[in-house]
Amino acid sequence: MSKLRNFSIVLLITLLTFFKGHGLHSERMKNFFPVSVWYGGGKVRAPIVVKVEEKSLEIWKKDLTQIKNLGFNSIRCWIEWATSEKEEGRFDFNSLKKLLDLAHEAGGYGLVETDGKLTERTVLAGKVAKVINENMKLFLKSHPQKAEIAILYNPLSHMVGGQQTYTLEGKPIGYNTLSESLQGIHSTFYENNIPVDFLHSMDLFSERLKEYKLLIVPYPVMMSQSHIQKIIEYVEEGGTLVAEARIGWIDEKGFSTGIIPGDGLDKIFGCRESTLIPLKKTSSIIIKSSHESLPFLKEGEKLDSLFLEESFEITNKNAKVLAEFEDGKPAIIYSNYGKGKALIVGSFIGLAYHHFSNPNNKKFFAGLVKWVGIKKYIDVVSSEDVFLEGKILEGKDFKVLFAFNRGDKKTSAQFEILVDDKDYVAKEIETNKKIPVIQKGNKIIFSRGMEPNEVWVVAIEKNK
Repeated sequence: MSKLRNFSIVLLITLLTFFKGHGLHSERMKNFFPVSVWYGGGKVRAPIVVKVEEKSLEIWKKDLTQIKNLGFNSIRCWIEWATSEKEEGRFDFNSLKKLLDLAHEAGGYGLVETDGKLTERTVLAGKVAKVINENMKLFLKSHPQKAEIAILYNPLSHMVGGQQTYTLEGKPIGYNTLSESLQGIHSTFYENNIPVDFLHSMDLFSERLKEYKLLIVPYPVMMSQSHIQKIIEYVEEGGTLVAEARIGWIDEKGFSTGIIPGDGLDKIFGCRESTLIPLKKTSSIIIKSSHESLPFLKEGEKLDSLFLEESFEITNKNAKVLAEFEDGKPAIIYSNYGKGKALIVGSFIGLAYHHFSNPNNKKFFAGLVKWVGIKKYIDVVSSEDVFLEGKILEGKDFKVLFAFNRGDKKTSAQFEILVDDKDYVAKEIETNKKIPVIQKGNKIIFSRGMEPNEVWVVAIEKNK
């Protein structure tokens, strides 16, 4: 116990000496907001535990540069008394000193420069922390706006190709098929400023599923029978289901089903698999006719298909072919079932969008929002070809807008935010400057120029 107490004292003195030596007095540190990562010199544990070799410093320097490039402004590391005080009263912090020296060489990374001056990143982090502290009640009493779309994460699909790298004409593309399918579908909504949730397959048994108007099931080749039954119940009770190819092909025991879609899903979609063709390169899905479920796509427009093409045979009079593959076989089927409705796509169009960004793949998913009647809390318009992101937090009688110019060009931005019919006032959170509000019915509108990578945060409150 005495050894541990001695170590605590040594650690405290070391830190105070370090801070004092670099001019980090309370006045200069009060606005600092650390964003840090644990790092101990190439190992999980402290740099003092690691045997320092000739190549160690080069490895550590590369690690620190990478940590800095990821956006962190500080590091945390360990000091262990067992190795730093091999003899009572004699301390060896040589490895720690080398790590600190390398941190400075990595471009002013950390709290301070070598002359004791605060780094630019530290100063900016301090400003952010100050604004957050001044508006703490606003942030603590708010929450993200509710998502009405769920993207199902089904871990079983990792076992049937979900972990593999997609290969295009003999060349590997990407790293993880399931992950990239999830990312591709999420991107189509993110780029349209539409909130979505990822729903774990275990949550199909909870009440959470009923909260969503739309459930999307990407890369669904292996699914538990019990999970499928919950999805069927969801559609029967009025939910909307959109699934990619070969849903329910293999169950949780590794057995393939006699009919695909499996375990009763063929009744939901009003069709069954007729042919399956592996693809060596991208192909196309061609829209055959206009339909309410495809509001942004016109007859003849093409989506990218990837990995395989699963065509279908209609088995129910309620089902309708909306699109075909290039060989004329059915590729997208619409059907209604119970109180709900469903779409099945005979390929992996989320994965295709992740890799190739065909705007028609994006239009397919964006159109689902209009079809199902999902609330769009914010509309964003840019005068330039740059992505403007808008996120909303809301609380009782107020909202907070977070606006981001994700592009590398200045742009004129317009933000239209869904509200009730009350009067609102607005101010910039950073400057407390009042902002003129244009209110049209149930929307309020802000317009301003935004510099590349600029962030704009606005508090919107009901006028009392």
